[in-house]
Amino acid sequence: MVDESNALISKFLHRHLNLLPSAYESNDSARLTLAYFLIEAFGIIGECLPQQSTISYIDYIYKCQLDFGLGGGFRGSLSINNPPTFDPSNLTMTYAAILLLGLLRDDFTRLDKPGILKSIRDRRHADGSFSPTPTNSESDIRLVYCACAISTLINDFSEVHIPTTIAYIHACRSYDGSYAQMPNGEGQGGTTYCALASLEMISQHLNQSSTLLNEEDVSSTLRWLSQRQVDGFQGRTNKDSDACYSFWIRGAFNSLKAISSLPPSFDIFDDAQDGNFILSCLHPLGGIAKYPDELPDVLHNCLGLSALSMASNRVEQAKSLKRINSTLNVDIETLDHIKRRMSVR
Repeated sequence: MVDESNALISKFLHRHLNLLPSAYESNDSARLTLAYFLIEAFGIIGECLPQQSTISYIDYIYKCQLDFGLGGGFRGSLSINNPPTFDPSNLTMTYAAILLLGLLRDDFTRLDKPGILKSIRDRRHADGSFSPTPTNSESDIRLVYCACAISTLINDFSEVHIPTTIAYIHACRSYDGSYAQMPNGEGQGGTTYCALASLEMISQHLNQSSTLLNEEDVSSTLRWLSQRQVDGFQGRTNKDSDACYSFWIRGAFNSLKAISSLPPSFDIFDDAQDGNFILSCLHPLGGIAKYPDELPDVLHNCLGLSALSMASNRVEQAKSLKRINSTLNVDIETLDHIKRRMSVR
């Protein structure tokens, strides 16, 4: 990004690094997710954290890890301070923790892989879906994505029953080519991303791509995605543009290309128009907001930067941003680090 925009983003991130505004208080139990949005944004703009801060952050993340005997995986924070029976690990937090450790260039020697696999197994349902915690009745496509992402990052799909998971993803498909949070629901951008990214990760694991969706499915989903650009992108029909959907829709499109016969160079979006919308959401004091003239937050800031990174070839202000892997929403250098470390464990 241009120097002025980069400086504004950096100031926003540093303000949030050690002290979050009161609006985030209700999300304190998901602190690792908030940290991921912050640290990933630092990575995208190419800014490194001080070494001492990196060490303390890594130590905190590992304090959130539960060993195999306590259920495995990661909790979102230490603030609840309850026994694991009442504060178990969470699939979303485990996904965020692994990415955070990669962003901080940890060597993963303290990562309890058997415990993580156990945490996936304990949250798996017979219909192919997953829950965030063992005792939670909530199960939907978002947790399917988390289970597939964790399995991809640790290079082990042994606790994902692939046939039933694929069937569950297809069951979430809506009449218009989008994907819903659960079967018989309304499709929208975020859940369509989760569905298609999950299929892409499964196809990579199986080393096959074009057999998971038929041509009719690809065509209807492509049509639905193509209709989501307004100036930026909307998540559903008749909704306003929202900075985060620039990532969800673009990411879903990238995954659709990966699991179909669509060529990698094929594009349907106006990058310059979307780039202008995202930059219009940049607050004068720093940070990207959901809409123009709104207050920024760490989620929309991170996803807005990720979307700009994906459009950087055609958006002049984004050319300095690091390239990302849209399937996992992490910069390419970090993903390479994670893969190298996991390959020797």
